[in-house]
Amino acid sequence: MPKLCSQHLFLLKQLRDQGMSRGHLHTLFQAIVLNRIAHAFPAWGPFNNIALSQRINGFFKQSYHYGFTNQSLKYWSYLTLQC
Repeated sequence: MPKLCSQHLFLLKQLRDQGMSRGHLHTLFQAIVLNRIAHAFPAWGPFNNIALSQRINGFFKQSYHYGFTNQSLKYWSYLTLQC
């Protein structure tokens, strides 16, 4: 899962470098990355541990740093918003 999300970040970086607006990047980030995490959670959620949560939080922090999302997300708070 984290490898695939990193590949999506690379795609978003390429689109940003080609001039895509921040709003469109945010929309793509939600559509591609956040929905994939929310969709996959029922399958791998029971196997979740602190290390995986920290990796996903780091991924969210990196995404915020690159400007792909308007807010700094946390793993558990994001999942509770989806329910």
